[in-house]
Amino acid sequence: MPVEFKHHIQRVSMVSLSKELTLARQLLKKGNLEAARQKFATIFRLAPNMTKASLEYASILERMRLWPDLLVVCETLYEKAPNDVEFNSQLFKLYIKLGRFEEAELKLNKLEQLNPGTYELAVQKYSYATSSGKTQDALHYAIEAVKLRPDSISAYINLGAAFCGLGMREQGRHAFETVLHLDPENVFAFSNLAYIAAEELRVDEALDLYQQTLTLNKNYRVLSDASIQFPLSFQYLHKGILDRGWECYDIGFDLALPSGSRRSPDRKFHKLKWSGENILNKKILVWREQGLGDELRFLGVLPDLIAIAKDVIIECDPRLVNIFRRSFPSSAVRPAQWDIKTGKSIEEDYDLQIPIGSLMRYLRKDITDFYPQRILLTPDENDREQIKSVFNNIFSTGLKIGICWRSGQLDPVRNSGYTNLADWAEILQMNGCHFVTLQYGDTESEIKAAEAALGITIHRWSDLDLKNDLDGVFALMSELDLVISVGTAVAEMAPLVGTETWQLFAGKPWTMLGQNKWPWAPNVQSFYPESGINMAHTMGAVTDALRKRVFQ
Repeated sequence: MPVEFKHHIQRVSMVSLSKELTLARQLLKKGNLEAARQKFATIFRLAPNMTKASLEYASILERMRLWPDLLVVCETLYEKAPNDVEFNSQLFKLYIKLGRFEEAELKLNKLEQLNPGTYELAVQKYSYATSSGKTQDALHYAIEAVKLRPDSISAYINLGAAFCGLGMREQGRHAFETVLHLDPENVFAFSNLAYIAAEELRVDEALDLYQQTLTLNKNYRVLSDASIQFPLSFQYLHKGILDRGWECYDIGFDLALPSGSRRSPDRKFHKLKWSGENILNKKILVWREQGLGDELRFLGVLPDLIAIAKDVIIECDPRLVNIFRRSFPSSAVRPAQWDIKTGKSIEEDYDLQIPIGSLMRYLRKDITDFYPQRILLTPDENDREQIKSVFNNIFSTGLKIGICWRSGQLDPVRNSGYTNLADWAEILQMNGCHFVTLQYGDTESEIKAAEAALGITIHRWSDLDLKNDLDGVFALMSELDLVISVGTAVAEMAPLVGTETWQLFAGKPWTMLGQNKWPWAPNVQSFYPESGINMAHTMGAVTDALRKRVFQ
């Protein structure tokens, strides 16, 4: 082919791309983001070396939160300038967002070579430490950033968040108040002060601060509405304002929320979500969400749904399939199933779908809808008989009490609502009681230490997997006289098989829904301080109550 003809093709291509670029910029100027994205995508595919156009495309992808596509663009730009600080920084942020922490760490090392000792590097180290769960390191780098730039609003916001991540709320509050001194209308500061008030159970103050945050955000649009309304839902529910609370709670799957604080899993459906309409001739899928405790807490609504729907399919935690099949014989029960990568449901053999927690919005609009409470789950009868036989052989008299003192997952924030076995000393030494552990995980060293220190025995069920064999755990619970547990799944499980349950909280939880008695299940007594957060007070009240129970 003649050289002149080749050059003619290239000139035509560049002219065509130039026209496409002009059109793309016009679409962007008009606010037609998706159409502009498509144009820029074509330009990037045909001419990835057009750096300015690639940067504009990257900006659009960032606005649209299309992180995987943005990563492709940034990696292409990085190849042209591997020592460019901005490109390395952008890739670092993207690896963090996508949970690719090994690659993020490599980029952080590169940035330390390119940009040592800077405020920007301290912030990046803080971001990496926070995302990878290194809370102490996060605080260290947040303090370093404040030292490097003591007038930086962002630095104080990070500092406040780092303090809160370690449960140091008073220090966090001071940092966010400093932000408001520098910027009296800072939305992030108001949002975080609302969070602190909520954690400290100052519900009215939290409500007011979240409302102020919503108002300010209308002007500045720096946060998604979901990131304010979802945490606001718990304050409404705490006060018993159920209609508004469930409405805001329903926002909890919004992808604008941080992954660790939104409802999960992120599932995708072709079928519509049920919104309260008549379903007498419809088949509806109810699917599990969040942790085991959440799934079980919402369980009491299922009989109401079954009564108004043609058919109900229940997708649950695989560990619950057997007991759910016994307990809901008219419904199809199966393990939750979806493609982890795409979030898409594997089967769509139903007309409508809904996560179990969202049923509250339509079937628990008022506190009176919670009554009468029901015993819902039916343990395996053979398991029950075997456990009863063992108990009869080893316990001739006295109360058989199951105990759970902490979660299997611990962090500085969650720990304030949990206990150590040492906190149970007076309870465990009480005559007339036999204690059986319901605490899953590696607890043998804790139990042996408590037994040696207190001169007591805590009974184990050696051949029962307390985490995974939930059929066996439900059967065990059903043969106990009482279960005493901090706020974990154990406290949700025991009342569902009819066992009297004492729940221990450091402060009154939102799940009380503004009531003085646990509204979700029968046979439950909740212990918490009248004001503030104080697990020691709670343990004292439980000790007194058990003493009265034993010696009544």
